Amino acid sequence: NFGAAPDEIEKVFEKNGWRPPRNWTRYLAVDPGHTIAAALFAAVPPPELGDFVVLYDEVYDRHSDAYSLAKAVAAKSEGIQYQAFLMDARAGRQTPMGYGKTVKAHYRDAFAHYSLSSTLTDSGFLAANDDIPSGLENVRKAFSIRQDGTTRLRFVTQCVPHTIDEIKIYRKKISKDETKDEPIQSRCHLMDCYDA
Repeated sequence: NFGAAPDEIEKVFEKNGWRPPRNWTRYLAVDPGHTIAAALFAAVPPPELGDFVVLYDEVYDRHSDAYSLAKAVAAKSEGIQYQAFLMDARAGRQTPMGYGKTVKAHYRDAFAHYSLSSTLTDSGFLAANDDIPSGLENVRKAFSIRQDGTTRLRFVTQCVPHTIDEIKIYRKKISKDETKDEPIQSRCHLMDCYDA
C-alpha cells in the first residue's frame, strides 16, 4: 500500500503482483553485518512515470553469512537483471579474522556461486556511500514532500516490513547537551542499505 489515493506507480505495482515490471531499472544494496545481513531491493521507473525510487522487497537474515544471504537474494531474483549491486565501502574493505579476504570479496564469491550478476558490477559491488551525515541528508531529501505532493522514495509496505520497523524505531543520538545528527546503531541494517 502506497498511501491514500492510488497513483500511476501504485497501479503499476498492483497490476504486477506488487513487483516492478521487467523494464524498470533495479538495484540491490547489501549490509553485510556479522549478526544480521540484510539486502534491500530498489526499482526506478522509466522517466515518463516520474522521478521515484521504490523499495519493493528485502532480505533480513539473522545469523547469516555471505552464502546464506546470496541464496536468499537468488530466491527472489529469478529472471531479473540488476543494474548494480551496492555495499557500504567501509564494511566491504574489512577483512574478518579467519577469512583471508575482504567482506566485499567474500560476498562477490557468494553472489557468483548463486549466479547473481548485474550490468555494472557482475557479481561484485559498487562501493556505496559510507559517510553517515551525507547518507542521512540523502534520506531526508528522499522523504521530502515535493510540489506535486509526492516523495521520491516510495515503499511497497507489505513487502518491506523490517525496513518499515527500522524507520519507526530510528532515533538520533542524544547526550545531556545536544542531539547529534547520527543514528543510534541499533537495528538499522536495512536503513544502512538505503543510505547507499
